[in-house]
Amino acid sequence: MESIDFEAAGLTRQQSVIMQAVLNARAKGLDCRPSNIQAEYEQLSGRGIQKPNFFTQLKHLTTTGVLVKSDREYALNTPALSRAFAESRSRLEAEIKRSEEQERLLKKIASGAGEKPSMPLIQYCSLEDYFQAIADRMGESELLCSNSIFPWTCFSGPIAHVCGATAYYNRITELSEKGSLEVRYTTPFNCGYLAGLALKAARGNRAIALKECLRTIDNMKTQLELQPNLDIHYVPKTLGLHFVVLKPVGAEPRTLYFFIFGKPGEIKNGVVINSEEMAANVYQLFNEDFKASMSMRSKSAHKVYSMLEGRFRSILSGK
Repeated sequence: MESIDFEAAGLTRQQSVIMQAVLNARAKGLDCRPSNIQAEYEQLSGRGIQKPNFFTQLKHLTTTGVLVKSDREYALNTPALSRAFAESRSRLEAEIKRSEEQERLLKKIASGAGEKPSMPLIQYCSLEDYFQAIADRMGESELLCSNSIFPWTCFSGPIAHVCGATAYYNRITELSEKGSLEVRYTTPFNCGYLAGLALKAARGNRAIALKECLRTIDNMKTQLELQPNLDIHYVPKTLGLHFVVLKPVGAEPRTLYFFIFGKPGEIKNGVVINSEEMAANVYQLFNEDFKASMSMRSKSAHKVYSMLEGRFRSILSGK
């Protein structure tokens, strides 16, 4: 039987094989009970799967709605799968569009750096090296500016860990709490991105993931009350790049740090660009956005907090 690319619907490799196993069992006229599904899975993958993990994945697939269970038998939920494929395609198209916007913006940044800007030194880094490079530079900086998907200072340790950004998270938390580093964010608050990280950290448990996301909102409120050197501004639409600019003590920015995304919401690696001209241009663009955006300390911010809580509950309700 021809295989279906269930990963295109946002499923993991293991979940996709389980879905194919259900389809194969039904095509063979077998009862789609766990024992037959597991046998088909092992035939497809060429290896066994532990029962606790197998049943955990079955539960996840039925909870998300792509599988349905009736009288101990499982079947594919075609309407739910169609929606999942459509949503995945929309996310992919959005990522392609964003990549094109990133390319156009980088050209704009480079062209705005002067008629004959000096050739920047560009380094492509692994996630670990990228975040470590920023963490190392923070100690000699007085200001960090970030056009962020979500303010990382508000994350918990487990969220930072699944991002591969533990060193970055620990350093920015340490320096901002000490008051030795001023931190400014502009962010559209991408709730889908954070919900995905929380689900990954919670191993698919939506209730725990929701608690983690709501805790992030509470962290933000508390940090803004306790840390005058932290500023978070809401912008409905930001520049099409996720970047960090560090301003060294007593000097102007000279290095840019960009995130490169793979799958939607997944940071694949980073780019470090050593160019005073480009850094100055991005720093200026950031400040323009920052001044024109809403402070999360303002009276109007309560509407944004309510919006964020509603979005998280909607995304992680499992409906």
